[in-house]
Amino acid sequence: MAEPLSIVASAVGFVGLADVVLRAGKELYAAFSALKEASREVKALSSELTDLNDILTDIQAFSLEHDRSPFSFKDGLKLERLIAALKMTQDDITFIRNTIHPIRFNASHGTVKQLKNRLQWARMKDKLESFREELNRHKFTLLTTLFMCGGRNDIQIRKNQHTIEQSLLGLQTSTAKQYHALLTTLREGSQFSKEALRAIKGLEISNQQGLETVQASISAQMRTLITNTQLISQDNFKAQQQTVKVNESATVAREQTNQSLGQTVAPVSVMSTGGREENDWHFQLIDLDVESLVMSVLLTKETLRDTLCVMFNDEEAGNPASEITEMIWSEINKLLASSFEASASLADRRSRFPFARAHSSPQVQASHYYPSALTPEESSLRNSPFDARNGQGLASRPFKRTRRTKYHLQMTPNGLLSIEMNCGAADDGEDMTSARVTFIPTIKSCRVGFEARLSRSVQNAPYPTISRELSIVNVIPNEERLLGAWSTGPRNDIIALQSPLSENTVTPFDHLDNGTTVLWVCPRKFWHRTQRMIDRSSVGSQFLQSSPDVITARCGSEVLSMVLGHCGSSKTGNPTQGSQ
Repeated sequence: MAEPLSIVASAVGFVGLADVVLRAGKELYAAFSALKEASREVKALSSELTDLNDILTDIQAFSLEHDRSPFSFKDGLKLERLIAALKMTQDDITFIRNTIHPIRFNASHGTVKQLKNRLQWARMKDKLESFREELNRHKFTLLTTLFMCGGRNDIQIRKNQHTIEQSLLGLQTSTAKQYHALLTTLREGSQFSKEALRAIKGLEISNQQGLETVQASISAQMRTLITNTQLISQDNFKAQQQTVKVNESATVAREQTNQSLGQTVAPVSVMSTGGREENDWHFQLIDLDVESLVMSVLLTKETLRDTLCVMFNDEEAGNPASEITEMIWSEINKLLASSFEASASLADRRSRFPFARAHSSPQVQASHYYPSALTPEESSLRNSPFDARNGQGLASRPFKRTRRTKYHLQMTPNGLLSIEMNCGAADDGEDMTSARVTFIPTIKSCRVGFEARLSRSVQNAPYPTISRELSIVNVIPNEERLLGAWSTGPRNDIIALQSPLSENTVTPFDHLDNGTTVLWVCPRKFWHRTQRMIDRSSVGSQFLQSSPDVITARCGSEVLSMVLGHCGSSKTGNPTQGSQ
């Protein structure tokens, strides 16, 4: 048996030799194919070369894969025989090529030259026949040796295949047993479930009479509770009306008293103490021209009329434009910036006297404030959520020392203008000022309103933190319902959402195909509550673009859009849906 090192050397030489012999056979075949008017013996020799080249191609492929065979070392002797056969084949191919190389036949040669070439081919007839026999013998030797080298690999492959088939058969048998065991368990569980269901049905029948008795008792208690609630609501309504009348009388009396004393009280200012005792400490109230501050810095009646002309295509017909123009955005930002400077100046002057007693200006202590500028025809606006009761909501802010709120309501040709300014400070040194402008249009003029806010906060630092917001709100007529929804889809999907809304085919918490989730459906009279939901959703968000029907905001890494659409026509609605 050959040594391992000699076997490795033979394997390396075998790869190169197989390639050399294959190229030599192809060159010889090309030489025969180039002959013109070749004889029958030459054609037969070319056919043998074709078969030999096919076998040499297989040997070349076998030489490249021989190292992967598990019997490469055991096939060392057979590999040496194959190498010897290849060398003999190479020698014969080289001899044949050298023999026929001097002989050329071309139709362009002269008659004598052509006759000479034919005579040479005639004398080589026996040699060509012997060459063909030699090539046939080499072909048989190479094919036999190649089969002996690859046969053992075929046997091993068949053994491996049989082992795999036996493993698969055993796995199939084991799986079938497990399936039958699982099926038996499921049948037993099904039988147990049926028995338990029959027992539960028996308990339901026995308890049916007891349940009916309990339901009747609960219904009677609910009817009694509803009746008592209605009576309490009527009493509260009467008490509210009485309170409004008392406040109106107090306001008229206070104005008459001020006029008799020669004092001028601005109708746009209100001071709320939040229920503190009179002996508490307050900041000094600086006597500023509050009315000129609000009327000149914020949106005045003339400025609002000019900007609203841009909002509407036809003011008399009440057709709103498709969206708020850039002119209004610029105007609101400019006016709010001015109001910030004014309120900041007020806070700076107050901070110079942090613990002075209030003595220079009278304080108005009232939970409701109605400006005298409102005429009796406009008295219905006193129940608006944008009256002075908003100032009471500021009590939740951390202003422990003092709070100064200035508020103004003003009717314009197109709606109600609400202006609110607030200045406050806390014990920890934080100072905050804010200004808010809200326009609520009348239904006859338009259906689009807006709210602009500016706030400034300073806490032990010379640089303030400024926050600005601009929101757009929709006013929906009484006979229509309002629907809001969040969607992560593109703007086109938001606009396409108007179709299912108009068909009244959606309900709260429906998930639509375009990734939209319906949040609420409420009648027109609950639209103020919906507007406050919009304000809460905009906290911490950056408004990207707005239109009368779509509000788009950036919340973290997502861009969300809110659509305010019409959901059919209905004069009644479920108040619980509005709260959702």
